[in-house]
This record gives sequence, structure tokens and C-alpha cells, in this order.
Amino acid sequence: RSVVLDASFRSSAARAAALALAARCEAPFTLIECRVPPEVCRARLAERALAPSESDGRAQIFDDFALRYEPISELSEREHVVLDTSGTPAESLVRLRRAAVV
Repeated sequence: RSVVLDASFRSSAARAAALALAARCEAPFTLIECRVPPEVCRARLAERALAPSESDGRAQIFDDFALRYEPISELSEREHVVLDTSGTPAESLVRLRRAAVV
């Protein structure tokens, strides 16, 4: 079965732990890095704040998150896909399918 871990994985240590878990389970591993311009992210966080949400992502933590984010350099091209999610969810899904991940 496929498993999706929805997490920020902002540190190389967190990514290494996820990769090690996949290896222990003999499961393939692909990290899909969703990217949007900062202004799009801020607008989405402002919209999210208007209603209850399960997500812990908030505008108040965005700057610290961005400051402490460790760019992904330790994963191979097979293990790391960069996905532009600045459009609609449907557009992002099309891009993801083009990347042959799903």
C-alpha cells in the first residue's frame, strides 16, 4: 500500500528519518516538495485563519519556518519531486501526474 506523510520536513534530519522508515519497511520513497511564492502562501494562510482548520500551519509561524527551512540537497532526483502548487488543486494534481509520481 502507498502511504502519504503530510509534514513539513523542513530539516534534513526529519527527511532522513522518513527515508530510513521507508527503507525499514522496504517501501519506495518520494518526497514531493510543494512550492509557492511567499505572497501566495501568506494569502492562503490568511484565508485559512478565517475558518476552523486541522492544519497547524499559521501565518504567525511562517517567517520562522521559512528562515529555518533547510533546502533539500540530500535526496536523489528519484526521491525528490518539486511541485508548483500556486494554482488550483486540480492544476497541481495534473502537474503531479506529469511528474509520474501518482
